[in-house]
Amino acid sequence: MKSGLGGVRLAISEMPMRLVCERCGLSYPPERPWIRCSECGGRLKFVFKDKTPCFKPVDGLNSMWRYRNVLPIPEEWAPVSLVEGLSPFVRAVNLGEKLGLGNLYLKDDSRNPTGSFRDRAASLMVTWAHRLGFKKVIAASNGNMGASLAAYTAKVGLACKIVVPKNVDEGKIIQLLIYGSEVDEHGLYLDDAIEKASEIDGETGVYQATPELNPLSLEAQKTIAYEVWEQLGRIPDVVVVPVGSGSCLYSVWKGFKELQEAGLASDVPRMVAVQAEGCAPIVEAFKKGVEPMKLISPKTKATAILVRKPVYGVEVLEALR
Repeated sequence: MKSGLGGVRLAISEMPMRLVCERCGLSYPPERPWIRCSECGGRLKFVFKDKTPCFKPVDGLNSMWRYRNVLPIPEEWAPVSLVEGLSPFVRAVNLGEKLGLGNLYLKDDSRNPTGSFRDRAASLMVTWAHRLGFKKVIAASNGNMGASLAAYTAKVGLACKIVVPKNVDEGKIIQLLIYGSEVDEHGLYLDDAIEKASEIDGETGVYQATPELNPLSLEAQKTIAYEVWEQLGRIPDVVVVPVGSGSCLYSVWKGFKELQEAGLASDVPRMVAVQAEGCAPIVEAFKKGVEPMKLISPKTKATAILVRKPVYGVEVLEALR
């Protein structure tokens, strides 16, 4: 199979997924999944080698690694893990009664080691960075991803640099510093920080772990869907997700889509994206039937979803429509 990096391949054992350009299908070795296609400039993504994924949860493993056979990781690698995932799936009886919903459930990823769903992505990306011999991890973050990476890199002794926009919550900055991460402030919005982080990853020995740039984040976060399917015993009718860059909603939709393609579900849930009124590029694009436009000066106190132009906006709209 043709490679996009001059035929260079890693000596990595078998894994269920491969890295390809989402536009032209050109195959790439998996060690630098954040690069753009050398032929057409398209983003890279992981796809299953077989059309129908083989879903076999690992019994007795109480983390997202229960689903490692649908994740892009070599068979012999032990993941860098803090026991992330398999978070509680709680029936919200009182809230459901107030909203007139008889079967309302909450997927509580705040129970993850550093308090957010981003621990899933950090576990997979730091595993790759560590096993490939990178010395430093770089990422842009408005809080959660940075805290996750700082914790997971600290476990294996990798250096960590997080580029944050000016409006990041002070508590998240403290969390980064406690774990020993280097913090660099750049720009007003996450979009600015992503641009800065993408410039730095060209340095020797630096692994790019910005979730909007590295598709491994999508693969790790899709385990939310697998967990919901197992915990509920079926595919839910509707899934509501807060949206900033769009990676969480798209990841969850991708997981449900894989379950459908594996013949384990007849359909995917109806996805609902929630954005702040003062920063809603995806919601507005959905209403108008267009692609998300870059906002001039969005405002919201919900800084975790304060994004001017969502990187995964087009993919989220695909999931919604």
